[in-house]
Amino acid sequence: MNSALKRFWLNLKGIFSPYPKGLKNFQRVFITLFLFLSITPIIVLTWISYYKYKNLIREDSLKQAHLYTYNAKHTIESYLNQLKNTVLLISEIYSFEELSNPKTLDYIFEQLKKKYEGLVDISVIGPDGIQIAYSGPFNLLGKDYSESFWYQKVLTRKVYISEVFLGYRNVPHFIIAVSQKLNGKQQYWVLRASIDKETLDRFLRRIKTDEVYNAFLINEKREVQSSILNLRFNQVYTKFEDLPYNEKEVILKELEVEDKYLVRSLVNIQDTPWFLVIDRYNYQHKPAWNLFLQDLITICTISIVLLIPMSIYLGIWLTRLVKKFEDEREAVLIKAEQTNRLASLGRLSAGVAHEINNPLAIINEKVGLIKDLLAKMEDIPYKDKLLKQIEGIKRAIERAKFITYQLLEFARKMSPKLDFVQINEVIEECVGFLEKEASYYNIRFEKKLQPDLPLVLADYGQMQQVFFNLINNAIDAIIEAKRQEGVIKIKTSQLNENFIEIVVQDNGIGMPPEMIKRVFEPFFTTKLEKEKKGTGLGLFITYEIIEKFGGTILVESEKNKETTFKILLPVKTDGGSFYEEKA
Repeated sequence: MNSALKRFWLNLKGIFSPYPKGLKNFQRVFITLFLFLSITPIIVLTWISYYKYKNLIREDSLKQAHLYTYNAKHTIESYLNQLKNTVLLISEIYSFEELSNPKTLDYIFEQLKKKYEGLVDISVIGPDGIQIAYSGPFNLLGKDYSESFWYQKVLTRKVYISEVFLGYRNVPHFIIAVSQKLNGKQQYWVLRASIDKETLDRFLRRIKTDEVYNAFLINEKREVQSSILNLRFNQVYTKFEDLPYNEKEVILKELEVEDKYLVRSLVNIQDTPWFLVIDRYNYQHKPAWNLFLQDLITICTISIVLLIPMSIYLGIWLTRLVKKFEDEREAVLIKAEQTNRLASLGRLSAGVAHEINNPLAIINEKVGLIKDLLAKMEDIPYKDKLLKQIEGIKRAIERAKFITYQLLEFARKMSPKLDFVQINEVIEECVGFLEKEASYYNIRFEKKLQPDLPLVLADYGQMQQVFFNLINNAIDAIIEAKRQEGVIKIKTSQLNENFIEIVVQDNGIGMPPEMIKRVFEPFFTTKLEKEKKGTGLGLFITYEIIEKFGGTILVESEKNKETTFKILLPVKTDGGSFYEEKA
């Protein structure tokens, strides 16, 4: 049993490996067809179940919102109707003269306050619109309301409930006012009761439950008439396209606010200028919906997970062994090709170096002979100038010999000649060698070399090779970037008692992240222009040299921005690396 499971798992892992085109096509067709025939019915049934249940629970959510809104509407209407009928009854029981008596009005006000929370004051306005009696906390006696919007409406309608407004008291409130005809005259007086806005807010807070996200009132102008309980005021949230035509109509609308799915219900409060807005959480927030989704996804996932290994097994086991042999064969070919390239390059380098060394030796001997002859001769015209030119030829010969030495080192893997090296001297020599070429492309060097930099144990020639490679690459990068002014910054410093740090930075074309990962690989070149494309060995050799002397080389770069190489070399003679030292 265990061996069978093991074989199954080994075959199953084969799907993650690439296959040759022929085998891959066979495997793809087989697995795709089998999975399609197996999984399609599951997905179709899952999709149908999802939409059926979604429509069912959505319908239920809308019905609940409709019912809840109606109940909330009747609660508010009950309070307002009761208070409205009370004010109307008082105006019919008491005469204008009786209510104009401050003592009578104060008594009525005290009795009403005990029953109706939120009642602010009660007043009597005469036929001329002047308030002739007032009971309440504000100094409003004698105020003229003849031009007030609510005064004109109550004279027309007899009973009027106003919108929320500030009025003389400058405090948000609304009024319930009734008008009565003076005995024997064609004039009307008004009994008015004022209720603070907080009364409306208290009703809305009672409406607010765990299933209600928000509740507030608006008027016909779509202006908010109460506090918005669960959201700061904003015009988008309180934007309404349609209002109900009558008190029985409830408008339902689904909306999304701050990542919350809501059902907005809008209904008119009877005999008022208000519309009640209630936002309830939609079905997406109901536990039943989330539990259904969880169960549906779990069942569908388990079914597919069980089908997939069964369907792919037959398609994989036939190709796994063939794929394994193909991988091994390809790996051997790649390794052989790389070895052959290195060997060919080594033979070519050795041949070129030998061919150049022979004429260099002859030139060196002839130049030495000429120098000796000139030294023995006297009174020769331009003798000093000739000697100076001979010294220039010898320096050029040394430079050529150094280049051939590098070629031979790569070809023969020559052992380094270890000695204590002053890195600043190596850098100065390399910069002096390449400075003229750099200036031709308007590239300047900025050197910040620590004067008392400790010596390192290394090979002088190989360290020259390291900095020649880095500086040459920096020059090529700046040329490729076509900078108006190129800058190569070189800095040396003692990082701690055991390591020195060398930083080479340029403002060239830079490298993307995928190129940085491969920059030290053999035969990988960052130079894209065909005429300047390198062998891809420069940074590889640089990396090998630095690692050989116990150092570390790092690169930081960004496309179309600067590139920075950091080299850490040990000061001590027993090697090691910077990261080992820090650990």
